[in-house]
Amino acid sequence: MSGNTKSYKVTILGDTYSLVSDESQDVINDVVKHIDQITASIKAIAPQMIDDKKLSVLALLQVTVDLLSQKKMIVEYNQTCERLIKKFDDHKDLVEQ
Repeated sequence: MSGNTKSYKVTILGDTYSLVSDESQDVINDVVKHIDQITASIKAIAPQMIDDKKLSVLALLQVTVDLLSQKKMIVEYNQTCERLIKKFDDHKDLVEQ
């Protein structure tokens, strides 16, 4: 966190939390909205069989799956870029003529 921190109050699963973050209000709102969407989709599958603790763990698992999937895509994208740059570098003499 930078020195530009702000305090926020957010409500997730009916509980209010105080957060301190250097993120903007828009980012915090997007995060809370994303959590709400994930928990709502999990609750829709088994609305009366999941308590809030289990729901939180399942939501955390889903967020982690999404994060790791995005990280993998970024690594693959970077590898593709590196291969394309190498191909270009290997053939740039053809372009310069």
